[in-house]
Amino acid sequence: MKSRQLLRALLPWLMLAVLGCILLVFYMLSSALNDQDRSQVELDVRQIFTLDTRIDLDVMRLRHRQLQGYDSLSDSVGQVTGLLNELQDKFTKLGLPDALKPTIRAWEIQETSLEDFKRQNTVLVNSLYHFINLSRQLNSGRAEDIELLNSVTRDVLVFANEQQTEHISGLLANMERLETASRGWREPMSVRGALLAAHGRQIVNNHIPVQRLMLNVARNPFTQDLEQAYGEYVRTYNRMAAQAENYRRLMAIFSLIMVVSVVLIVLRLQYTTR
Repeated sequence: MKSRQLLRALLPWLMLAVLGCILLVFYMLSSALNDQDRSQVELDVRQIFTLDTRIDLDVMRLRHRQLQGYDSLSDSVGQVTGLLNELQDKFTKLGLPDALKPTIRAWEIQETSLEDFKRQNTVLVNSLYHFINLSRQLNSGRAEDIELLNSVTRDVLVFANEQQTEHISGLLANMERLETASRGWREPMSVRGALLAAHGRQIVNNHIPVQRLMLNVARNPFTQDLEQAYGEYVRTYNRMAAQAENYRRLMAIFSLIMVVSVVLIVLRLQYTTR
């Protein structure tokens, strides 16, 4: 008998505890989204596109020797990698772990192209620097050799700066003639002549690969894949936001039920104590 009375007395409080747990569950579900994450994702996507444009400009400036060193390019590449990692975490939290995989794969290919560009462009710039210095130091004393030297120097510089590739065979033939002629020069002019021809060939051989790498880098690796991933993120976020709004409405209903239950329990306690 006493156990029944105890159970009857505890039943309203147990019901309140159950309602409280339901309210807690609905609160956790309705607050699972963070508006700040949505805004940050949009900012990160925009910043990635901005950094990609900056990378393209740095590549062009490096190619035309308007920028010294690769610090700016490396910094932009590091920022893009960091932003993609942050986006991957946010997409995973939203239940989209695979949405960014095509974008990340395309960026890895882009990073490889950028590393190849830095390596080959460094060789090209160094060869051009040594070529110019050697051309200033060479002087065989014979008019025909000086004319050949000037012709090779002019053609190589035009080739390197204006990207004229239609006369490569003639340029290489002139460099072979220069190398052959320099063997009869006195020391150290003969060594310098051979070095000049070697650097000239290095410039010609590296020029086309560097140009090809520039074209690869100029292609935006993010436009289609990243926009699609971001669109999927927005659609999923909006769907979850609508669900969270429904959970808030249910929270309001259960809160009203709890208030009514508490009032009824208080009235019952007042009635039984009289």
